[in-house]
Amino acid sequence: MSKPLKIVIVAVVAVGLGAGVWALLRSLDGPAARAEASGVASPAPAPSAPAWLLDEARRLAPADGAGRVDAAFWGVPHDPELGDLTSSGPDDPSTWAYVLVFAGDFPQSSQSSRITTESTPSPTDRMRWRLYVYDDATHELGVLGEGPGAFDSAAYPSLHSLEL
Repeated sequence: MSKPLKIVIVAVVAVGLGAGVWALLRSLDGPAARAEASGVASPAPAPSAPAWLLDEARRLAPADGAGRVDAAFWGVPHDPELGDLTSSGPDDPSTWAYVLVFAGDFPQSSQSSRITTESTPSPTDRMRWRLYVYDDATHELGVLGEGPGAFDSAAYPSLHSLEL
């Protein structure tokens, strides 16, 4: 074997070993580093609910009396998503509000507007979800709604799960 060929083989092996060691060291940095090294973006962490909204959710969840909360969501949707969520229709894309949604089983509230997805509930129907909409500036409750159909959180991309 000629000397130049030996040098090329040694150089290729050295580069290969160096790349392998570099990949091993990067993998020891954790999933974020592996995702970065592979060119795949790691998912962004879900944002946290503001403290005042989390306090409000904890205060309201047990207040549903005979009802039960199976899942809770929060978000800051803009129109048209906010209009779809409240069944008010899209108004102004600059309109937004903080929202809480509880999915579960609740007695019908006499104070809420009924947001129906499939049929108009009778006064004795149980509600499957409740919606609370808060003014973005004052944090005051502006709308309380509920609905008899199943709540599909996937239909509202700006909603995030909320641990109570």
